Amino acid sequence: MGDIYIEPTTGMKFVWVEGGEFEIGSNGISGKKPIQRVGFWIGTYEVTQGQWNKVMGNDPSYFKLTLLVTAFPKI
Repeated sequence: MGDIYIEPTTGMKFVWVEGGEFEIGSNGISGKKPIQRVGFWIGTYEVTQGQWNKVMGNDPSYFKLTLLVTAFPKI
């Protein structure tokens, strides 16, 4: 694990995973490119509905954000 990046629009936190942690490609038998070892950014937490909406512009979830907020009154 390495560098940390905070995406400015959503505030999502990502961490860099060095190459060698993830394999992509094929073993060459099917005629596709050979397996490569690559690094990648991965989020440190689950994506919230609010973050999804900022990036994608829609909310495909059955449980809408407004329903969750109003369903549980403050005590």
